[in-house]
Amino acid sequence: MGDCPQAVIIGKGDRQRAIPLMPPAVEALGKPQASGLVFPFGSLYYLSHRFRKAARAAGVPAHLHMLRHTACTMMVQHGAPLSLVRDVAGHSDIKTAMGYAKVYTGAAHKVLSSVFGFK
Repeated sequence: MGDCPQAVIIGKGDRQRAIPLMPPAVEALGKPQASGLVFPFGSLYYLSHRFRKAARAAGVPAHLHMLRHTACTMMVQHGAPLSLVRDVAGHSDIKTAMGYAKVYTGAAHKVLSSVFGFK
């Protein structure tokens, strides 16, 4: 994944995967650790609790896991291959990633217009 910092995590079935971290994430959360917890400041419960509390204070009914769905949807909207969405999300079956493609129907028009030279 190039020079981009990444978090190496262990997901379901003890499968390990690397998730690229964009600069704002590193700026907000710090450099990921090589092993153990990705970020040194607490458990997933702690991070999830803090996120939900901040979201509520901002009047947004959101929880941390929603960011995962948002990221996958945004990757599809910006033309990321479904295989990349699957790999970053850690899905074992590409059919799961295909669910995000259904959310964004504008992608087909955008791609076909580009392929055939329409504006």
